Amino acid sequence: MVLSSLFVVVIASVAASPLASVEQAFPAASVLLPTNARIVVFGDEALVFSLERGDGSVEPVTVAERAGNRANVLTLPPLLADEAITITVDVYEGYRFDWIVGDDDDDAAPVLGADEAIVTVSRSQAGTDGPEVWFVRVCMPSLVNAEPVLFRVAGDALDSDLLTDVSDCAGDDEGLGISFVLDGEARGAACFDVAAVDVAGNESAVRQVCADLNPLLTGCAQASPSATWLLSLLGLALVRRRVAR
Repeated sequence: MVLSSLFVVVIASVAASPLASVEQAFPAASVLLPTNARIVVFGDEALVFSLERGDGSVEPVTVAERAGNRANVLTLPPLLADEAITITVDVYEGYRFDWIVGDDDDDAAPVLGADEAIVTVSRSQAGTDGPEVWFVRVCMPSLVNAEPVLFRVAGDALDSDLLTDVSDCAGDDEGLGISFVLDGEARGAACFDVAAVDVAGNESAVRQVCADLNPLLTGCAQASPSATWLLSLLGLALVRRRVAR
């Protein structure tokens, strides 16, 4: 992507309540945004978002989608080349997210490699007095062309779609690690449709991922059958980066 001009973007939200919280935003501040960027802010559902343009005018930014793991998907107006834009976040103590943006759209979908996913399932207790849950870790194949992505996870075992952050795979495995939690009462095969989602909202081809929720096999690595990958939901166990204040 040729970027002939750059401008700084800061995303800001104003909480309806001083107790509303923000955990992080996707992508990271170091990522160069396309002009058709779509921002994801992880935090409370009550957050209200706005965009301040270079001329000082302020535009409201709507939440286009609310994913199950506290992911607020924001659709920004077209970002203009040669315009310095600041979008501020003001949640209680005040939060800011900053990016550099160029003058090109990104219309290319991410492409996952052909490797098979590696799935590890274990059982643990949710909190001190909570019920047992399935904790699932999946090492997805790397992207053909590396870029920042989240993973969308959908399946009958989930109340709603998830947008999961990416971490390192466990051990010596190479790929893109994702994690999530499922109801501990679930048994048998749990299958999910998984796709990589880039900064502009472009999605890769869907991979089906399956996990064997068998208490006798917990802690063991499971290879997804054929071209199937596993996913279950970890909303809060993801690596979270506190936003700059």
